[in-house]
Amino acid sequence: MLPAQAKHDVRTSWYYLAPQQKDGPAKSFQIAATLSLLRFHSFSHPSVVQLLRLPGLPMPLPVPTVSRKIVHIRRVEIECWHRDDGMLDIEARMTDLKDKDYPLPPSLGVRAKGEPLHDMRVRVTVDLDMTIQDAVASSDAVPYPGGCDTIAPVYQQLIGLSLLKGFRRAVTERFGGVRGCSHITELLGALPTAAFQTLASLQRDNGVRDWDDRVAKQPVQLDKCHALEVSSETVRQFYPRWYVRKMVGS
Repeated sequence: MLPAQAKHDVRTSWYYLAPQQKDGPAKSFQIAATLSLLRFHSFSHPSVVQLLRLPGLPMPLPVPTVSRKIVHIRRVEIECWHRDDGMLDIEARMTDLKDKDYPLPPSLGVRAKGEPLHDMRVRVTVDLDMTIQDAVASSDAVPYPGGCDTIAPVYQQLIGLSLLKGFRRAVTERFGGVRGCSHITELLGALPTAAFQTLASLQRDNGVRDWDDRVAKQPVQLDKCHALEVSSETVRQFYPRWYVRKMVGS
């Protein structure tokens, strides 16, 4: 169990425990927003439960009340790059990991614990209108070599699509079901919002704030989610120019 005198360093998100005796070694625990620490302790170790309840540690989900163990970990990571030619590269990666050795069909052996069952990547190059100019995909770890890893070239059909207009529907039409890899196709669904975040960063780098009076068009994020419905309090407070009072009974 962790002692009550655990100290939180807000600069590093480390929790420091005072030495148990004079000049004794201090212990420290880094709490990261990953599953690794929690997987090791299976959420049931009392030290982890106490760590999760320490004041100052963000905990968006309630601490589980039933002991459990991790079975599967999926990680998705997206990076957005601004190229020297003015275009953007958006790179996405999905990995699937098992918490124990995972048997495959007999001729394929066993995927060892910690080795990815799936490791899929995709990169799209887009112009500043968010139209895809180039696309590549790769399957670096798959359960069925010689099958899963042959589909990547079809994703060149992404070229010409807009990330901001009907992208997910177009992806389903082209790559849904047996026409594509379910994991790569699923990964593509996260690209539009990542692209938007990239555009927002570039606009701010150029001194443009989407709440400024000089912005002539309604910011694209408005009316795209419940918080930014144009009749919401959020829009009234932060984007008053675009606020629309909701009619009673509508």
